[in-house]
Order: sequence, then C-alpha cells, then structure tokens
Amino acid sequence: MLRLKTRNPGIREAITELMSMNVSEEFQKIRDARLKERRDRLAREDYVRDCGIEIGIEKGIEKGIEALILDNKENGIPEEKILEKLVKRFQLSKEKAKEYFDKYSNN
Repeated sequence: MLRLKTRNPGIREAITELMSMNVSEEFQKIRDARLKERRDRLAREDYVRDCGIEIGIEKGIEKGIEALILDNKENGIPEEKILEKLVKRFQLSKEKAKEYFDKYSNN
C-alpha cells in the first residue's frame, strides 16, 4: 500500500479511509456484476425450463388426441361422434377437431 508522507493523524485517517472506500467500491462493482450475471443465468434457465414444459404439455395433448381418435375408430364410432368428443374433451373448435381427425385417422 502507499506510504503516507504526512504526520497529521486526521489527514492520514482520511486518506486511509478514502483508499479503503475505493477498494470497497471496486469490489462492490465486481460483486454486483457477478450477482447480475447469476440473476441473468437463472432467468435464462427458468425461461428454457418453462418453454420445455410448455412443449411437453402440447405434445402430450396431441398424443391424447391421437389416442382418442384411433381408439374410437377401432371401436367403430362414427366420425361425427369422435369430432364431438374432441371438441368437448380438448376444447377444440370444430375445424381444429376435423384437422386432427384427418391427420390421425389415416394412420
């Protein structure tokens, strides 16, 4: 550390305090940058996890729709009845239910 050339105790104390404040400010900046980096990383991880969950739910619903269509077709249920079930159970529009029916009934 810097050698103080003055003998005045008040000035020596003030200079020492200023030097420690500058060091503390620098460490504070480093600490704040690390905390911000950590918060940003956690926010990104949360976003990716939430997107993954949403995609998984969508795929699960689609598999359920496919299973309902195929199962009902195997049991000889008419198309109109299957479409009604899709609208009721999955809150689909009639048009969207028909799209799913056409997509999976040809398998």
